[in-house]
Amino acid sequence: MNRTILLPAFLLLFFAAGAVAAETQKPLPLGELPDFTISRGAPLYQRYCLFCHGASGAGDGPAGLSLATPPAHLGLIINKRSRKQLGAVILTGGRPNGLNPSMPGFDKTLSARQVEELLDFLRELGGRQDNPG
Repeated sequence: MNRTILLPAFLLLFFAAGAVAAETQKPLPLGELPDFTISRGAPLYQRYCLFCHGASGAGDGPAGLSLATPPAHLGLIINKRSRKQLGAVILTGGRPNGLNPSMPGFDKTLSARQVEELLDFLRELGGRQDNPG
């Protein structure tokens, strides 16, 4: 193929991809959330949350049943807290946020992207629309 054709085609593709990437940086409503972000959050939930919060998020996981203060029922609190508040609890734990002191923080374990994926999954688990803030 001619090089004079390849360069403009490459540039067009490059800028089109950049425009699409910039457009996807905006938060999406639940109905428009890509399935892959929810599916990436599911294994994170299974690994870090399920043991205390249980499979459905009801706070009835095997470890949660033995705690002095039971873990939160995620389906009940997900609608009462903003995404920012929930992220803070995941990262820093319950005590600094005035919640269950048994809830550990995962700031040394989860990346910011993983927290976002986990929040997407929790939003789906709780069947909620996002609470801005």
